[in-house]
Amino acid sequence: AGVDVADGRGRGLVTRRGVAGGDVVAQLAGVVTPLPSLDTLQLGPGLYMADPWFARFLLHGCAPNCRVEPASMRLIACRAIGAGETLSIDYGATEDALGRQFECRCGAPGCRAWIMGRKETPNAEGVAALARRAAGA
Repeated sequence: AGVDVADGRGRGLVTRRGVAGGDVVAQLAGVVTPLPSLDTLQLGPGLYMADPWFARFLLHGCAPNCRVEPASMRLIACRAIGAGETLSIDYGATEDALGRQFECRCGAPGCRAWIMGRKETPNAEGVAALARRAAGA
């Protein structure tokens, strides 16, 4: 289960030991379903894996330290990850549409400010959030 992470983004997964870039961090597993939810990862068009015990707690990052290989369902380190770091993936790279779009607070230098699926456009709340960010608010 996830833990409350220090940066205020909610419950996430924190490493106990360091991981080298390119290493397998975890083998993901869950129940295959045709319905997306906040607990699923997209495997393909109309196909999702539900995992409320582990994958559910992978937080979003615009510069993530992990990526998911959909074919093997392995979580791979994109770079070296130090002990105590929160594991993150880019939701915009894994999902066609999110169950809920949200304002990003990942803190990455290239943060996109509003997170949505790769086939979505910002909803009204997203348009307003992006305008605020562009205005420097």
